[in-house]
Amino acid sequence: MSTPKQSQTGTSIVWRDAPTTSVNVGGTKFVYRRLGPDIGVPVIFLNHLAAELDRWDPRVVDGIATRGRVIVFDNRGIAASEGRTPTSVEAMALDARPITA
Repeated sequence: MSTPKQSQTGTSIVWRDAPTTSVNVGGTKFVYRRLGPDIGVPVIFLNHLAAELDRWDPRVVDGIATRGRVIVFDNRGIAASEGRTPTSVEAMALDARPITA
């Protein structure tokens, strides 16, 4: 299966086609999706407690991804991400930092 290509000026990947991938951060697997052109500072979507990345409205994600990179991920301990679920928004934000690197 081939990965859809993205251009620098626009996105050819829409939310429904964005590949789900994972990254290991300090021994913990995080699952995420990236879409949109790789320009500027990415917009990181933080979900509410216990919501997995598929809960985002595709119209919102696709709309923002037309202007720049969007990264959406499952919080620690939610859905396919491993580890213990964060107990605060601050802890969720700290988990987001390595995913954007």
